[in-house]
Amino acid sequence: MNIPTFFDIKIDALNDEGLGCATYENKRINIPYVLPDEFVSVQKVTQKNYPDRFELVEVLEPSEHRVNPACAYFGQCGGCQLQHMSESYYNDFKCNNVNQHLKDQSIEFNCDRLIRVSDRSRRRVTFKVSRKGKKIELGYFKRQSHDVVNIDHCLLLTQRLQDLIQPLKLFLLSFLVDEKPKNLYVTEADNGIDLDLELPLKKLNLGQLEKINQFAYAHDIGRFAINGETIIEIKKPLIQIDDVQIPIDSKGFLQATMDSNVILKDLVLDALSDQKFQKIADLFAGRGTFSVPLSNIAKVEAYESDVIAVQDLKKALQQSSKPIKVIERDLYKMPLNDKELEAFHAVVLNPPRAGAYAQSKQLAMSKVQTIIYVSCNPKTFATDARLLLNNGYKMNNITLFDQFLYSSHIELVAVFKK
Repeated sequence: MNIPTFFDIKIDALNDEGLGCATYENKRINIPYVLPDEFVSVQKVTQKNYPDRFELVEVLEPSEHRVNPACAYFGQCGGCQLQHMSESYYNDFKCNNVNQHLKDQSIEFNCDRLIRVSDRSRRRVTFKVSRKGKKIELGYFKRQSHDVVNIDHCLLLTQRLQDLIQPLKLFLLSFLVDEKPKNLYVTEADNGIDLDLELPLKKLNLGQLEKINQFAYAHDIGRFAINGETIIEIKKPLIQIDDVQIPIDSKGFLQATMDSNVILKDLVLDALSDQKFQKIADLFAGRGTFSVPLSNIAKVEAYESDVIAVQDLKKALQQSSKPIKVIERDLYKMPLNDKELEAFHAVVLNPPRAGAYAQSKQLAMSKVQTIIYVSCNPKTFATDARLLLNNGYKMNNITLFDQFLYSSHIELVAVFKK
């Protein structure tokens, strides 16, 4: 069946990525930036890597839940998918996504508590940068494309990162020579900015080194790296968790917003406030988001596979008397078994998007009384939760945490008791 280049169609529903679902002559198609029950005009786009790509041309009959997006780049930039939703519909969409993944695992649990981060709180971003003639384009990729959407502002970013956009465009003129997009990793640490530019450059000339030096001092750049190699480090980028200052690196895991560490920490500690614990395991511990505050209520063993994160956390704790033991261990290949878990009265679990199936199998067979599961992927969480529920655990509550505003992603914190 040949689908025409332009056609009109009614949207049936949204999938969990926020894409509109519709049927054209028995073929299911997905369309961005639409809402259920809308009648829209659509264009089929021929693209090598995306043979079934469809783009919104015009909303002919809008939904009552449609609002004007706050950002002028919405619909061009691929960074946000959901700015066209009213606040109530947006919240329901995120809650319903989680509930559906739970239902797929035969878990009847209605999640309706949603906490959102503040606007302009994102402290970490990967910009796409390229040169077009005598100008630098800096922004994000267009959806399903390697075309850079050039931006002058982003509603998600902290003010310090916002203020850096125009200076970066001028600075990068001395380094970018072609239109091929490069990655620029930018993090606002607690004591300055960390920059890491991917660039096919083997050697810097003296003029470029001088420009890096001037730019760093002018814009509070603590560290500037190219391809992960430090060019200048005026001060090591740090984040502070309670009273511990922990080094970070440009590509290592870090909570994306300023609010996240505080909100997630409070949710975890609140879930453990009903009793006293002597020893807690922090699994997939990263750089101590939970290990450090947990050490105020119990002894902590922190397990993490990222070698650099383990080294950084150990160094940070050298000047501290906190009862934290940091252990390098790949919990996918070698999860803590039920015997090892006998040492712990509670476990905090914060895996990557892939979930923690192997570790959850061991936890399910353990005698750990309290498990706090922090997840950034409801689908893998639901699979792991089913293992726990099948083995005697009860899920007491789930709190949803919207850390990635206007995207289809959602974080959650769930409490299991045995």
